[in-house]
Amino acid sequence: MIAPPPSYKNISDLQSALIKGAITSEALVSHYLKRINKLNPKLNAFIQVYADDALAAAKELDLKRKNGIVLSPLHGIPIAIKDLVDIKGRVTTLGSPLYKEVAHQSADIIYLLEKAGLIIIGKTHTVQFALGAWGNNEHMDTPKNPWDLLRHLTPGGSSSGSAVAVSAGLVPLSIGTDTGGSIRIPAALCSITGMKTSIKRISTRGIAPLSKSLDTVGMFAKDAAPLIDLFQILSDTVQNHKSQDNQFPINQMRFGRLHVDELRGVHPEILDAYENSIDLIKGLGAEIETIKMPFTFESVAKVSSTIMLTEAAKEYGQIALDSTKEVDSSVRPRLITGTQITETDYVNALSNQASMKLEFERAITNLDAVLTPCSLTPPIPIDEVNHDRPPVRYTRLVNLLDMCGISIPNGFDKEGLPLGLQIAGRTDEDEKILVIAKNIQLKSNFHTNYPEHLDFYSA
Repeated sequence: MIAPPPSYKNISDLQSALIKGAITSEALVSHYLKRINKLNPKLNAFIQVYADDALAAAKELDLKRKNGIVLSPLHGIPIAIKDLVDIKGRVTTLGSPLYKEVAHQSADIIYLLEKAGLIIIGKTHTVQFALGAWGNNEHMDTPKNPWDLLRHLTPGGSSSGSAVAVSAGLVPLSIGTDTGGSIRIPAALCSITGMKTSIKRISTRGIAPLSKSLDTVGMFAKDAAPLIDLFQILSDTVQNHKSQDNQFPINQMRFGRLHVDELRGVHPEILDAYENSIDLIKGLGAEIETIKMPFTFESVAKVSSTIMLTEAAKEYGQIALDSTKEVDSSVRPRLITGTQITETDYVNALSNQASMKLEFERAITNLDAVLTPCSLTPPIPIDEVNHDRPPVRYTRLVNLLDMCGISIPNGFDKEGLPLGLQIAGRTDEDEKILVIAKNIQLKSNFHTNYPEHLDFYSA
């Protein structure tokens, strides 16, 4: 693990260099395109790269900056997009060879990104139909976790390519989606920061659905600081943006932690990192309180799966039932299960979801946020994945209860593989959770480590 050159250490440095004229957006895009050309054949993060369009956009944005027009704090910064999101004139595959149509218009978030002066550099791989937390894709290839190029380790899913692209330094920012952990799990397994936003805070129009009740848009970076700006852009509230840093002082907060009984089955080194993170947050002056869970994580899994698979089957069930269609072996049986869920079971699951929201809110009434491990294990070899046991015990709770959540790097195991901490907050407290994460990272350096074998940030 090594730190990159100071001039490219984080997005704040890139922003500063652009403001000072030390670099141009065109040079920045050229740098990342060279990285992609060099490393994407090994990592398979990108499915499409828009080199010519990205360079043209960069030139235009450089000219605007030269003329005193700066569209946002992220003006001229490249970004990658998960291949569930429509971009006008581009194919959206949904991680499937079955989808090859060109989009006639862009998703809402694409308009917002372009309006803010971000540069779309390409689209990233996803699990087929976004249905899977390990990151596997049989028909479109599985991205490789950049922390070990000798073995093919799980990158996490379903936003696998978006996480790998940021982790490997192929792009500084990326967009993902999250229905049960699809941003936070890849973030944890790839040692980056990944935010799942509250439902309806960011528009999903123009984004292929998995489960309309649980789907959310989110984003990746090495650290939380630039995600504050990106969230403001995507939630279309950038004009009202003010510095949040002093509004959420950690030393005046109370965090919830899990009881030891709720941590059974979690990898020992993840548990050690979890306890170390709690100690760090205590050291910042926060209070820590053990949560008494009002229901089991097994009941969360049952209710969440019933809702997700019913709604996913509505979108893709007929495809899964056709044995001639190219559907991944880890995806087809789950979609078929969704076609068999009765309307009564689905309605009951929605009712249980509503009850669980109320029960959990009572359990965390006096808390500002909840701390959990993110994944259950460090990255594991692809050929050891058990799709019947996805690593979403703690992440899908956040989707089911319409909370917001972020995963931040909080350590490495004995093999040097990444571990992650989840910080979860109430719905619509996204800014608060982002600032908490940013302030924790001011006292922690795990997010500054990079896979040394990739010669990070060299072209």
